[in-house]
Amino acid sequence: MLRRHVLWALPDPEAAMRAWVHLLAPHGVLVLVEGSWATGAGLTATDAERIVRTVRSSAVIRPLPEAVYWSKEIDDERYLLVSRT
Repeated sequence: MLRRHVLWALPDPEAAMRAWVHLLAPHGVLVLVEGSWATGAGLTATDAERIVRTVRSSAVIRPLPEAVYWSKEIDDERYLLVSRT
């Protein structure tokens, strides 16, 4: 089942992460597209990785600065985080 939420906007991101990982099938893959937006909202890749690592040992970050993903050039931090068991 695919679930879409904005991690940085939740009141307790670590509790949300625990709940999300609990919902995954065995060997399920957690995929986050997040960012530390120019507006001041969001999570840095470091913070997102720290949250994921509270419940999983694997967290790989891939920066996503390419304009093709956002329909414009960006100057903030946007990334893909993938966690596998």
